[in-house]
Amino acid sequence: MGAQPQAQATKGDPEVWREILAQIGRVVSKPQFATWFPSVCARVVSRERLELEVPNVFIKSWLVQHYQKVIQEATSRVLNATPEIIFHVVLAAEPVAPEPAPTATTSFPASVSVGNDDASSFSLNEEYTFENFAVGQSNRLAYGAAQLVAEAPSHTYNPLFLYGDVGLGKTHLLQAICHEFKRKHPHLKLRYISCEAFTNDFIAALATKQAKMIDRFRERYRKVDVLLVDDIHFLAGKSSTQEEFYHTFNALFSDKKQIVLSSDGPPEAIPTIEERLRSRIKWGMVASIEKPDYETRVLILKKKSELRGTPFPNDIVTFLASHIDTNVRALEGAVVKLNGHALITHRPITVDLAREVFKEYLREAGSPVSLEEIQSVVTGHYQVRLAELQSKKRNKAVAFPRQICMYLARRLTANSLEEIGRYFGGRDHSTVIYACDQMARHIDEDPQLRWQIDAFTAKLKRKS
Repeated sequence: MGAQPQAQATKGDPEVWREILAQIGRVVSKPQFATWFPSVCARVVSRERLELEVPNVFIKSWLVQHYQKVIQEATSRVLNATPEIIFHVVLAAEPVAPEPAPTATTSFPASVSVGNDDASSFSLNEEYTFENFAVGQSNRLAYGAAQLVAEAPSHTYNPLFLYGDVGLGKTHLLQAICHEFKRKHPHLKLRYISCEAFTNDFIAALATKQAKMIDRFRERYRKVDVLLVDDIHFLAGKSSTQEEFYHTFNALFSDKKQIVLSSDGPPEAIPTIEERLRSRIKWGMVASIEKPDYETRVLILKKKSELRGTPFPNDIVTFLASHIDTNVRALEGAVVKLNGHALITHRPITVDLAREVFKEYLREAGSPVSLEEIQSVVTGHYQVRLAELQSKKRNKAVAFPRQICMYLARRLTANSLEEIGRYFGGRDHSTVIYACDQMARHIDEDPQLRWQIDAFTAKLKRKS
């Protein structure tokens, strides 16, 4: 009788759980795997039952709702049995299972170590790729420059300096460059690090008072093909570290090695930084990342919700994009928060739920713009009567202002698609979606129309 090692699996068997994770990793996308499975640990693995530990109710609910069948099928393939699957919520639990199998890994070291002491480097977020970056008017230049640098290091923009406020995507682009280098130029030595870590590494080397440790530090940063430093503004006020980085910059630049830097402001805005270093930074491409406009916010919300495995309907996306206009991080947080509320309360994701969850944003926005105010401003400009907007007329003189009204209503009001459609002549939600999509395309192609929409928006916000 042939042995069946899987069938003899007992409490917390790490090898069997590793095999199950590997099976799951083959059928679940990498971003979804990275989101939901790294924190799951196996308590009991047997032919009768699979007991899993998760850190909170949210993750448990999500796994039960979306991945129960996937886990069951993977377990059946490994154990040749169909055990009962039981989830336990264990706060701050000690990890029972090992890291996922290599086939399902979620990150890898961000730099190639010159020596064996690579403690200063950190790991990449697997979701921070060029494919997952939402491109709009506010970040198109930075995105394009980053792609060119990743395609041909040291041949296009060197250095590349990206700047913008917190949460707008600078780190995403730096890590996207790293991912692309890893894929296209695996032979290159790459180091990606925060400026704070660079500073701490330098201080630690100095503290040893040993010349060989200083030399090792310099070799670590100067004997690479690509150096990416996040939050370079951290150098402000640190004269010794600035001096060291200045010489590191010169050494790399002289050797035609690629340098990529990010900051929360342009080079001239970094306080107490030496002018010679500032001028070096400005040698290459300086590209800003601005606060995302409405269309970019829509793209971000769509991408983030898709990556979480629950693509949001258009009315949810447009509602959130209209009311959350701070940065990418806030938009991503909104996706997670709305998903969490829907799972915990067992309610569908609707505009009503979004209004409830994000009521603080509605309060901060002041008095809401009304549909009546929108139609008044637009009809006054285009000399069209409300009765015509609400009629069945489809000639351009009426249809175009009507589409503008619908577009502004989605951006500036809390009304649902159905409510907007009813107000403008009893139209259904699909008509409103089509109008908004058409207007977004026209705005992207016509700078004059974009200016006019911005003027309408400013006027309506002043009125509110």
